[in-house]
Amino acid sequence: MCMNNFDGYFTGFFVALATFIAAIAFYALIIHPRDQIGFEIMQCMDDDRSREAYESCRVQVLERRAR
Repeated sequence: MCMNNFDGYFTGFFVALATFIAAIAFYALIIHPRDQIGFEIMQCMDDDRSREAYESCRVQVLERRAR
């Protein structure tokens, strides 16, 4: 009988917790690896910001990661 007063709080807590865990998983599985590849490409390019340098470094980085 007393749990009815807290039912909304527990539901909100578990929804918030599930959303937080999903956000962490999304970052760890999708965003972080993509950022790491981008940083490696930028390091490879040094100061050359041309499209040709980007394409060349992109191929090098992706080949290195495929091994």
